[in-house]
Amino acid sequence: MILALSQALMLCAIVLSMVLAAILGAMLAPDKGLAMLPVAAMLIGNNRVPR
Repeated sequence: MILALSQALMLCAIVLSMVLAAILGAMLAPDKGLAMLPVAAMLIGNNRVPR
């Protein structure tokens, strides 16, 4: 039960961080086309980590 709750909270935190990165990127970017750059950098960075 604790593991299931921990995983649920972790997934919620991941989604929340991606949503906040997009919102903050839209607020801070001088060009709205660059608003998703922080999210793209997170996705590329996570996929480049050797496992």
